[in-house]
Amino acid sequence: MLQSRAPQLHYDVHGTEGPHMLLIHGFMSSRSQWIPQLERWTPHFRIIVVELFGHGRSPALADSASYSPASYSQELHILRQHLGIDKWLVLGQSMGAGIAFHYALRHQQDLFGLAFTNSHTAFALPEDIESMTGDLSELATSFEGPDGYLAVERSRLNPSKGNPKWLPEKIRAAFEKDVKLHSPQALAFAVKNTIPESSVRSLIGPNFTLPVLLVVGEREVSFGKAKEFAIGVIPNLTVVTTDAGHAVNIGAAEQFNTSVEHFFAKIIRASKKL
Repeated sequence: MLQSRAPQLHYDVHGTEGPHMLLIHGFMSSRSQWIPQLERWTPHFRIIVVELFGHGRSPALADSASYSPASYSQELHILRQHLGIDKWLVLGQSMGAGIAFHYALRHQQDLFGLAFTNSHTAFALPEDIESMTGDLSELATSFEGPDGYLAVERSRLNPSKGNPKWLPEKIRAAFEKDVKLHSPQALAFAVKNTIPESSVRSLIGPNFTLPVLLVVGEREVSFGKAKEFAIGVIPNLTVVTTDAGHAVNIGAAEQFNTSVEHFFAKIIRASKKL
């Protein structure tokens, strides 16, 4: 049965053939995160790209609880039902990976499989979360101040300010436009409500049987411990390493695209044999 209300997240649908795939970007990013993937995958998948609350074209909800991973999980459930999709593939990037895992843990039966990239929030220890939120609290305060939009523009996490070596001009320009649409208050809510609650370190166990792919940007050395933890606890995990940093889907787009496409295609073939 369809939910009683329409989805609140902004979404775009690309492609008309193949299995459905949901793409979830990270903190301060937008739908432009997936430009290299849409160019490659649209002929083979029906892709649903969402933007998180207050990011890009999605509304900035006034209720801070709406930014929790649990709330996002419900929104994605409503979206899937609204679109009439039985099961889909899910891909999460950075903070979006944490949201993807929370959704998958609650609605495992609605997914064929899950892929994700470097995500400190998804596998953070309690002390890591405390450190992250402490580091970002000043950022949240600046977003909530009278010069919030200027603070967003100048933030070190503004994706349009990425290293030109890894960030093509086409994507940088798209990010620059999208960041102007971000809600500073919503970004502050993400710091306070999404990031601290994103870790699934204590939630994943042997009952989590989905096929999972991790595509790692090895240049982000700080993700190493989280990667090793994921390898140790996710029962059905495949790992692909790349010579890229945090935004692996952009920095190593060709390898990323091929790895995810092959992994998801294998899952779909296996599902048809059941």
